[in-house]
Amino acid sequence: MGVNDGRDASTRISARVLAAGDAVSFDFGGVVDGYCSDFGRTVFVGEPDAEFRRCHAIVVAAFEAGIAAATVGATAADVDRATRAVIDEAGYGSWFRHRTGHCIGLDTHERPFLSIDDETPLETGMAFTIEPSIFWPGTVGVRIEDLFVLEEGGCRSLNAFPRDLIAV
Repeated sequence: MGVNDGRDASTRISARVLAAGDAVSFDFGGVVDGYCSDFGRTVFVGEPDAEFRRCHAIVVAAFEAGIAAATVGATAADVDRATRAVIDEAGYGSWFRHRTGHCIGLDTHERPFLSIDDETPLETGMAFTIEPSIFWPGTVGVRIEDLFVLEEGGCRSLNAFPRDLIAV
């Protein structure tokens, strides 16, 4: 288990014992009949402070903006712009260091990527993650990741786990 202490990727995994005030990011996946899944949450140890609560609420709002933007014919970049705009408007834009998501199938990370650089139109039947985040080194780290399939009426979540703030 790694402690998300907001530092760069090389320090995300450590043997340090969890303590109150830590945020821990979990990323789970599995393979069924050759097809991959992907799911993640950030859990706070102890009572979350105001900054973590604020960032979590912003990430949830960004996540919901991504869901709304993920429609047939929208581009992968449209979804990224929608999530990124929420985080930018809240003043945390420089701490969104990850693309919004990726397609998934026989491999966990497939193209198109839901990123500002990918203008691929989204099509019915595509499976992808939406996973906006705020990772501010030494301050806060939050990511919510769910798996979706695109249908004519929008995207349908393949995860049933709540997106509420989790504190243990």
